[in-house]
Amino acid sequence: MIYLSIRALEIIAIILVAILFLLAISIHYVPKDSFWLITKRNQKKVINTGFHFIVPFITKITNKVSSLTQTRELYLSQIQTADSLLDFKIDYSYEVIDPIQYSEEINLDKEITKSLTEFVITMDIKSLLCDNNSVSDRIYLHINNIANKVGLHITKITIYFE
Repeated sequence: MIYLSIRALEIIAIILVAILFLLAISIHYVPKDSFWLITKRNQKKVINTGFHFIVPFITKITNKVSSLTQTRELYLSQIQTADSLLDFKIDYSYEVIDPIQYSEEINLDKEITKSLTEFVITMDIKSLLCDNNSVSDRIYLHINNIANKVGLHITKITIYFE
């Protein structure tokens, strides 16, 4: 029969606790409707819903992204048109289509504001009233082109003004 000293039992217990700790921090669950971006040796990879074993200290979770459509509202006041100042409310929705590119986020509010400002400054109120759908469509195309470059897709944009 083998007898272990108390010191040896303490060392074995410490090793077992360390192994259990490493195992506990290695198992991750990616929730439904999301995906995570991980980096391992400077290579990016996307992991989807479910349980995953991620080696600590070697693999790093760099971004957690929702795959659901996100909806935002943007309020702009006193935007110059060709003949007056107007207040705008913009509702838009977007979804992440490429999580690797999405890790380089863009400020969509800023881009929409810039696009709207550059476009409506050339139009008078009568043109805006008669051609509101065209304004939304033109801004949608411009913003969606920018968004696609960073892994996003604009699903809807609606512009209201007063």
